[in-house]
Amino acid sequence: MTQLKAIAASWLRSSVAGALAVYMSGNQDPKALAMGLVAGIVPVLARWANPNDLSFGRQK
Repeated sequence: MTQLKAIAASWLRSSVAGALAVYMSGNQDPKALAMGLVAGIVPVLARWANPNDLSFGRQK
């Protein structure tokens, strides 16, 4: 459960940063902002796929 909370917190931080970047670029289209939120999953998936990541990477 602790690992799941860490993954969710990481995704939330990445998603907010993605949406904020879209907003600050001058694009206020709700669909574009939503895509910024969805794009926040990419770094989390990259960490999960890395077996050398000690936080929540895939275990060998």
